[in-house]
Amino acid sequence: RYWFHEATIAGLKPSSDLYYHHILSLMREGKPQLAAACFEKMVQSGLQPEGPHFDAVISSYYTAGEVDIATTWLTRMRKAGLKPGFFTFNMPLAACAKAGELQGAER
Repeated sequence: RYWFHEATIAGLKPSSDLYYHHILSLMREGKPQLAAACFEKMVQSGLQPEGPHFDAVISSYYTAGEVDIATTWLTRMRKAGLKPGFFTFNMPLAACAKAGELQGAER
């Protein structure tokens, strides 16, 4: 997060990788809304999101127990032409299992 902040203060345009690591740090801090906002800022800056960018936002929402929002992001990932991988599909299963939502895991 530090480097993202420093780069923007210096007037540098953050790279896709820098955005990814910033989103990841927000995910680890349990701040899914901020992770999603950072994702949106990246898109608005003209950078193209890749699978790991979506994965970090999706994971952030699943970890926070916000399964419906995470599922919306998964749909958005597919609409962007990106194929969810094993890691992407494992996130909702782990979150549903943790929350005891067997029906959610079956969906």
